[in-house]
Amino acid sequence: MAGLEADGDWWGTAAALLTRAKFAHVRGDLDAIKRDATRASRLFADLGDRWGQLQANEWLAALAELVGDHRRAARLHQEALPIAQDLGLWPDVATRLGWLSWISMQTGDFPQAIEFGGRALRLATEQNSLLGQIMARTGLAYAGRKSGDFALAELHLNQLLDQARDEGTPIYLSMVLVELGFLAEQRGEAAASRALHLEALELAEKKWMRRGTPPGPWRGSPAPSPSPVSRRRPPRCWVPRRPLVRPLPCRPRRPSSWTLTGSPPSPARRWATRPSKKPSRPAANSPRRRLDNWPDLRFRRFRR
Repeated sequence: MAGLEADGDWWGTAAALLTRAKFAHVRGDLDAIKRDATRASRLFADLGDRWGQLQANEWLAALAELVGDHRRAARLHQEALPIAQDLGLWPDVATRLGWLSWISMQTGDFPQAIEFGGRALRLATEQNSLLGQIMARTGLAYAGRKSGDFALAELHLNQLLDQARDEGTPIYLSMVLVELGFLAEQRGEAAASRALHLEALELAEKKWMRRGTPPGPWRGSPAPSPSPVSRRRPPRCWVPRRPLVRPLPCRPRRPSSWTLTGSPPSPARRWATRPSKKPSRPAANSPRRRLDNWPDLRFRRFRR
């Protein structure tokens, strides 16, 4: 890039800055995204290149979404829509609508997320834009599950799964498997949910080991060590650099009759097995007392 600047090729310099911002986004380097995308946007504005401004706007919006500034991210995508429409960049319009669907889902506005996602999917299908279809279906699937529309979520998750299998192992495949696991859990299919989450974990570990560092907000966390028995060990705890909520400790749960059978004992069984004489009350710190109170402790931890 130094050679482009020395030659006074400011358009080439701005394009190179966009490429650097893209790779910084892949690495999760937030400072580099902001520095390079902001400078590229200024250079393209000075040159009067609306296409270049549109590309720089995309990475600035991606940065805002990464740091949780959803209002600014939505505003940047909304500003880019009329520019893309004027330039006739309809696949770009579909992608921006998909981003707006995703951001609306993150802020809890599920009806708006479904509306943006539907518009994005129709336009991306008309334009044969694979990226636009993936973005739209992802927002629709997440918004559908979170709003209770399981049929909508399952429809788009299965479509994404079929597409991902055709591509091999794209980066979004683990996200799809995790969401399918949540969907199975909400339907009461515990075994299927566990299998999907384990498959997603294995894929994520392989991706992160190849890249050498976790992406985005997980950058700086310890990478998982490869293990042939990863399916039989508890997952390693990766805590974000700036967690938005207090992470739960990753401890193995104490086994109990409830957790082993999958359901609490029936009142009749509890009564039938009740001793004839009232036993002495165990000490508060005894193993028996802790085991008897384990379900209450477990739910109390999740209510924090």
